[in-house]
Amino acid sequence: MEVKAYIKYLRISPKKLRLLVDDIKRQTPRVALELLPLSSKRGSKFLFKAIKSAVNNAKVKISADIDDLRFKAIIIESGAVLKRFRAGSKGRANQYKRRSSHIKVILESLEKEKNKTDIKPIETNETKKIKVTKVKKIPPLNQQGKIKKE
Repeated sequence: MEVKAYIKYLRISPKKLRLLVDDIKRQTPRVALELLPLSSKRGSKFLFKAIKSAVNNAKVKISADIDDLRFKAIIIESGAVLKRFRAGSKGRANQYKRRSSHIKVILESLEKEKNKTDIKPIETNETKKIKVTKVKKIPPLNQQGKIKKE
C-alpha cells in the first residue's frame, strides 16, 4: 500500500534539498525523522515536515505503524523559477533566478503487502433450495364479506 505527501512551491533550490535526500532515502522514516532535526542545513526542516506528513497520512489512511513503513521514493522536483534583478557594475542591473522546489514523499507499508497474499476468498458451491407452494385462487366476496355462489 502506498501513501504520498506533497509539499509544493518551497522557496529553496532543488539542488540544496537533493543533498539531504541522498543521505536520508536509505534510512527508515523513523530514523530519518530523528536525524533531520540534527542537520544544520536549512532544507532539513522542509524535508522533516514532508516525511512527517507522509507518516501521518499512513497512520490515518492505512492505519500503519511507523516501524512498518519504508521509503519507496523521495523526489525533489524543480518548481517555478522567479527572475529577479540586483545591482551590477557600472550602474547596470544583473539578473538572477530565484528557484523553488516541490517535495514528493512516497511511503509503502511492508505489513499490508504480506497480509494481502495470505487472504484467499472462500468459495462455496452450495445452492439454496427454495420450496415453491401453490397458491389457491381466492373466490370473489359479496358486500357482506361472504363468498359469492356462482
